[in-house]
Amino acid sequence: MSGTVLEATEGRCLRNRSGDSLLEGERTVRTSSEEGIIRFRSHLNRIPLQPSLAIAELMAWRDMLYRLHLVGQDAFRYSGLGFGNLSIRARQYPAGFVVTGSQTGHLDHLDCCHFCLITAWTLVPPELWADGTIQPSSESLTHAAVYGCSDHAGAVIHVHCPELWHLQRAVDLPVTDPKAGCGTVDLALEVKRMMADLGNPETGVWILGGHEDGILAFGPDITTAGLSLLHWVAVGCIREHQQRLTCGTA
Repeated sequence: MSGTVLEATEGRCLRNRSGDSLLEGERTVRTSSEEGIIRFRSHLNRIPLQPSLAIAELMAWRDMLYRLHLVGQDAFRYSGLGFGNLSIRARQYPAGFVVTGSQTGHLDHLDCCHFCLITAWTLVPPELWADGTIQPSSESLTHAAVYGCSDHAGAVIHVHCPELWHLQRAVDLPVTDPKAGCGTVDLALEVKRMMADLGNPETGVWILGGHEDGILAFGPDITTAGLSLLHWVAVGCIREHQQRLTCGTA
């Protein structure tokens, strides 16, 4: 198992070695669209997160990506549900990370209450244990898979960029199996497979073949991951404008 070592105690409650309950406020959330479905069992300790450098960095990058429409919410896309999420590794836990909360895409700015601290997780069965006052992003298993594969990965960013996604056959980027859908265990396992095949790279930008418009970036820190992502977003946008000029539709 990845993350904090867990011990079974009386009943259905699990506790970590310090004795703190990990199952308070447990929920499993479902929505009517593929985008935004939480496909894991969530055990949420409703403990507010305190300000930290990690949250400040996530807030800054989320603000930038929101302005670029790479994360957010659009009534005409994905059944009107929010899209995009970011995380930073929490080194105080073996495979912990701070991640944006579920369905926060409509907010133009996030605060501490819009993040979760994942303290432990498993892929099979798909479960997460977290601190915070909001459910973790539906893509949290994908983030967990990256951190679980590479000790060098310090940040993960998932955005939606149709300009780049539709170029997957024309750009030199890894593409995940189209059968592995968004937020699924299949996608998390596909990430593990690809990380192993690529030698557990420190930095990467991948196209999520089974997740419409989905792009995954990771790196040793969020700035490295973010700048790598923006490079390829620019490539996608430039190619789109080239096509428009060629077709005379610019």
